[in-house]
Amino acid sequence: MKNRTFYISLILTVSLILSSCSSSRQIDSLGIVITMAVDMEDDEIIVTSQISSSKENASTSNQKSAGSSSDIKYVQGRGKTVYDALKNASLNYDRELFLSHNSIIIFGEELAKTGIGDIINYFSYDIGTRETAYLLVAKESKAYEILGLSYLTDDYLLTLIENAHLTAKTRNMTLVEYLRYYFYSHGLVPGVVQLTDKMEIDYEKKEKSPTRKVLDITGGAAFYKDRLQGYYSGEEMIGFNFLIDEIKRNPIVFETPDELTQGSKLFSTRGRYTTINILKSKTKLNMEVRDEKPHLIVDVNMRGTIVEETKGLNLSDESVRLGIEDACSKQIEKYIDMAMYKAQKEFKIDTFGIGIVLHREYPEVWKEVSKNWNEVFSDIDYSVNVKTSIIRTGVIDLPINIIKGRE
Repeated sequence: MKNRTFYISLILTVSLILSSCSSSRQIDSLGIVITMAVDMEDDEIIVTSQISSSKENASTSNQKSAGSSSDIKYVQGRGKTVYDALKNASLNYDRELFLSHNSIIIFGEELAKTGIGDIINYFSYDIGTRETAYLLVAKESKAYEILGLSYLTDDYLLTLIENAHLTAKTRNMTLVEYLRYYFYSHGLVPGVVQLTDKMEIDYEKKEKSPTRKVLDITGGAAFYKDRLQGYYSGEEMIGFNFLIDEIKRNPIVFETPDELTQGSKLFSTRGRYTTINILKSKTKLNMEVRDEKPHLIVDVNMRGTIVEETKGLNLSDESVRLGIEDACSKQIEKYIDMAMYKAQKEFKIDTFGIGIVLHREYPEVWKEVSKNWNEVFSDIDYSVNVKTSIIRTGVIDLPINIIKGRE
């Protein structure tokens, strides 16, 4: 009986010791960082942290609505390094910054041009940093200028990034993806964010009010190693995403060929465009050596559905559908040409990982050109083959603006 009592007491004592958290911190003593902006001024690193006080107030029974703009705080620290700047923020903020909930890291354009390798180094070392945090470049501005729009909610920018799958005019890149691309390719393309003007309408006065700033994530930031070289536009990013095979259920808008309406009598002829929504797309990159030079072959197979047609086409006509497929294919080729031109002639950087394809298919050739691959890439020829298949045309084949029967 005595032994039994002893063992029960020992188990309870050990359980109490092992369940304690000697390094635990109360949530109301932490500043929960949700977005971080990193800049450089006068050889100092500036770290601006967006903190959701709604998460802090959850433990103090504060009744403010979670996520409202009034719940957001901004804390800034300066230092010689990122860690130094984060710690120096405690000199003017009464909570310790907690990074494990940080979802976005924004780099100012000036810092990105000088190199972000040492900054990325910190985030890869720090065990409290999320590997899934999105990386963005503040186009034509400081990173801290992106933060601080008083009417924004704490998840506004994160929602924009997560909705990037709705269009191919941008892309997402997380910290872990950056590291993966960094070690296997010198060309990197994370996302961008910029401030743009938006005109508002005062419905009471029935007049336009002054513009206000909104955030826009159109485009991509092209890096060579860790330095910003320039930007892809939204349309160039469509071609970029086709080349790296990251197209999802995105729309393709193109001008409808006039010859497809020949013989049709229309109420209105103002329409110009057709929109196809991509259901499935697959891009294959292959290399050939022609006249001792690498030649890239881009094969795209895309299936989609017509979601909008403003010209007034008789889609029940097989020749019309074939004409639409051909026009869509030509538009995709145009997007790919735009992206290749920007990479070859302006950036002179292989941002698509084409060197990996050459290395895989012609290792001996790669050994010869790898040391000056970007120079070789800037001069390679390529051919693009796009096959578009329309598998659905919506609920009607005959548009309403075609005159039917007797006039």
